[in-house]
Amino acid sequence: MKILSRAIALAFAFGLSALPAAAQDADAYLGGFYQQAVDAGESEVIIYNPTTRGLEPVIEAFEARFPEIRIKGVDLFGSKLLARVDSEYAAGGPLGDVVASTPADTPEVGKAGRLISFRPETAAALPEIYVGNEDQWLDWGMTIGGMFYNTSNVTAEDAPKSYADILDPKWKGRISMTSFRIISGTGQAFAAAIRDGVVDRAWFEGLAAQEPFVTERASAATLAVVNGQSDIGLDIPFHYYVEAKAKGAPIEMVFPAEGGISIPRNVGIFEGAKNINAAKLFVAWMFTPEAQAAIAQSGLQGTMPGAPGVDGTPEGLTLHAIDWKTLQENYGGYLTMFQEVFSQ
Repeated sequence: MKILSRAIALAFAFGLSALPAAAQDADAYLGGFYQQAVDAGESEVIIYNPTTRGLEPVIEAFEARFPEIRIKGVDLFGSKLLARVDSEYAAGGPLGDVVASTPADTPEVGKAGRLISFRPETAAALPEIYVGNEDQWLDWGMTIGGMFYNTSNVTAEDAPKSYADILDPKWKGRISMTSFRIISGTGQAFAAAIRDGVVDRAWFEGLAAQEPFVTERASAATLAVVNGQSDIGLDIPFHYYVEAKAKGAPIEMVFPAEGGISIPRNVGIFEGAKNINAAKLFVAWMFTPEAQAAIAQSGLQGTMPGAPGVDGTPEGLTLHAIDWKTLQENYGGYLTMFQEVFSQ
């Protein structure tokens, strides 16, 4: 183990001389966590997140940079995530190391005292809107949501161009979407649209009158458009569109004139995490230029200043991104409204 640790230290030191000062500092900072993790026998980071599959470019880049540590993703979200965390702490402590979820549940984990305060040096420039309560979690990226349509059934000229267009009677029975009645990514994203005055209760009532096909997961709403069950998908994550398009699906994306909607993806470390050094390494790395580029390759927008845009999205795209404070203060009321408006 000492030989391996020395090799790691030498590898980082050897590469530093060719790097700018800021990059040298970041490499040395990350190298410290890496060596501590290897010394402690930490060979993995267990991450609770909504979908591991969508983070493949991020995971591959991390494991290539730090080959002695593997990422193990466990797909959990919303009430299932919170119940799992509660049961683990009731049994003595967390089985996971990191939570990488959304403003709907990560703050709840933090509120229960189950996340440590950790803002790495690599995230010093992260805008404060993306910093959680007492540094318990940090937003590393954002989903990019818009509409898309089945090109076999809808022409580019006829496709809706705005949220107002989606209420046209011709789309009645032809829309798929994720349920607003449960805690969902769609509900969270549209919380920002409500906050910014893009939509209101009357718009949601009009949407309900369109009798949309409703599912509990965005992946199912996406599939409904891909297979022609529906013609229009509402608030489909861009990375889902890219994945389906690459497989030959007859679909095209439309970003509404009012702007796309977005949900931050955040990361925090469990209090009592068994792989604490590896967890800190992963979180610190997520805010480096290397990681932010991999995040863009995953179809998500990085949150660090200067983070690269996502290929295929319009230049200067406006994003209505929900922040955790707004969500914590107002989402309960929004959810009640959604449940009143939608029957399913």
